[in-house]
Amino acid sequence: MEAEHKLERRRVYASALPLYIDRMGVAVCRHLRQVERVVLGYLEITDPPEETSRLKILEVLQKITKAAWPRMACRVAVLLRCLLKLLVAVSSDGQLSDSVRQKLMGETSLCLKLMDSCCHGDLQPLLRQVDSSCCSSEVLGCLATLTGTTERCSSRTSET
Repeated sequence: MEAEHKLERRRVYASALPLYIDRMGVAVCRHLRQVERVVLGYLEITDPPEETSRLKILEVLQKITKAAWPRMACRVAVLLRCLLKLLVAVSSDGQLSDSVRQKLMGETSLCLKLMDSCCHGDLQPLLRQVDSSCCSSEVLGCLATLTGTTERCSSRTSET
């Protein structure tokens, strides 16, 4: 799956992966390094207009986080960076419809919530450190719901 660059094949692989992860269960821990590379690679590439491969890969990340939660803490830094990049990219992509954008942002925030619970809340301070000047109000709103803070959104709206 890693070396595949054709979008049609990526969609097929991404749609089959959640079922495979379900079947593997906790045994996915043995393959976390490879699955992490696939997740990172598939989240970087856009798949317009429906973004099916990204949505399926976010579903895979949720399943992996639930199944292999004790081992996810060491992978949080790389995955957090990728998920934040995804949030910013999705919020600034003008080609996406609003429903697809909201679905992607919702699934991404769910992944961030699951990763935060795996780290026992250690992700909260990192999310609060995100620079509000380089993010859209959608991203800041998403991060505010994750961290439980509202001053970030109110300070952002008062600036504009």
